Amino acid sequence: MLELSKQLQNRGIDLVVLDQGIDTSTSVGRMFFQILGSIAEFEHALMSEGTRDGLAAARSRHVAGIDILGV
Repeated sequence: MLELSKQLQNRGIDLVVLDQGIDTSTSVGRMFFQILGSIAEFEHALMSEGTRDGLAAARSRHVAGIDILGV
């Protein structure tokens, strides 16, 4: 999302989200957009970590020669 924002900004295109009050033509709007992007990236990282932890836990419960999740 942040990469798309940079590409648009390099082309002189600003993003305005009417119902969210985001306007990347202003410094406050760009900061808000970057904060939202950072939060989204953080949430994605948390989900990825949770998935890895869940798979590791499933692998540790290997029962009677049966592979959990085919791994």
